Amino acid sequence: MMRTAFAKPSTERIMVIESLEVRPLMNGALWYVRFMTEILWGRSVGQTFHRTRAEILELGVRLELLIGGAIAAGYGQSASTAQELQHEMLGRLSIEQRISLLKRILDRKELTDNYPFVVPVLSRLFELRNAVAHSLSDGYDSRTRDIRLISFRKGVEKTTTYNALYLHWLIMEQCPAVERELAELYFSIAPPDASWHEN
Repeated sequence: MMRTAFAKPSTERIMVIESLEVRPLMNGALWYVRFMTEILWGRSVGQTFHRTRAEILELGVRLELLIGGAIAAGYGQSASTAQELQHEMLGRLSIEQRISLLKRILDRKELTDNYPFVVPVLSRLFELRNAVAHSLSDGYDSRTRDIRLISFRKGVEKTTTYNALYLHWLIMEQCPAVERELAELYFSIAPPDASWHEN
């Protein structure tokens, strides 16, 4: 890996970081560079964490809608009842229950082999979403590139650590692919006959 030196203007201190290998910009490479630059150039870890948390929460909302659409297509007797099911019923289930229903539909329709990463990636993303939604940033280790989160539940303090490279892999590489696959799944799961779509 190349090493690049950056001077922090306020202190003239030289910081050495490992730069990304330059490839045709993969989806998300800019996110990772921005994330690392903000931390290394002195923006507080808290600010960076809050921006990253907002991105994760927004991504979670988009994925929840797509999960709901895919499940509704699997259980609705028509497009209109599927829509009603999605808006009136599915929101009452936990995200874990919805992912379990989606897995059941994929197995029943024999689509699991075509979409092997959907369920595992969704499980990881929503585990991360729940962690960041209920945590405070507790620092960043520039050596290991780990972000520490601290949360309190029933009076018990818990520290969780996430690696910046893992966050990049999950949020910017895996989730966009799963988002596209969930959009496709609606049409793979919904019955093909025109009468289902017209009612």
